[in-house]
Amino acid sequence: KFILVQYFISIELIYVFEDRIARLRWNRTGITVAGITGSPGINSQQLYHTSGIALDWSNNLYVGDRYNNRIQKFLRGSTNGSTISGDSNGLSGTALNRLNQPTGVYVDENETLYVSDVNNHRVVQWSPGSLTGTIIAGNGKRKLKKVFFSLRTSQLSV
Repeated sequence: KFILVQYFISIELIYVFEDRIARLRWNRTGITVAGITGSPGINSQQLYHTSGIALDWSNNLYVGDRYNNRIQKFLRGSTNGSTISGDSNGLSGTALNRLNQPTGVYVDENETLYVSDVNNHRVVQWSPGSLTGTIIAGNGKRKLKKVFFSLRTSQLSV
């Protein structure tokens, strides 16, 4: 439930009407691509209660590491993640370089990251390489649970 991310699908990119679309196929065995079974923690290869995943067009995996208050990026084929949003030591906070239990994650074709920062009641956008995010939604009162992006309509929903 909290430290293992498995693929039960294989990802294959196809082109339809000059737009990239991901086609998913079931993989019956599953492949562990992030986390260590039975070992939650803060190290780069560990996770603690995953909550939301996303893939970019290079098949890099972005994982909402909820109780470590961060988003980890796992390059394709790597078991070590790098913190690209939040604090790498797992500290929570309200500053724009911190998260407080992220629950949803989306990455667009420019590798811009959108994070549902649930206990800060906001959605934060992180540009590639940025050390801080920008609030794009949220009023500080109502919990925002997930971030969804429709490729068909190009609309972000929270």
